[in-house]
Amino acid sequence: MNNQIVLTKENAPHVATVINIQSPEWGAKKFNYKAEPLLDNEFADTVGVGCNSKVLFESEYKFWMVASFKN
Repeated sequence: MNNQIVLTKENAPHVATVINIQSPEWGAKKFNYKAEPLLDNEFADTVGVGCNSKVLFESEYKFWMVASFKN
């Protein structure tokens, strides 16, 4: 894990999976860029799938590292 790439606003559109930096034992989670519609044509990112997903705010990116990028 020496080559950790932290999730950022710039790389977020290209990320497929992420790992929580403080709890890597959770494993890689699917990262869904702009997956959840909000008001006024805004979108939120999510981590996980289905009922096990959660909204990920840009201010929380620093707590996640990139596990893989989209092909």
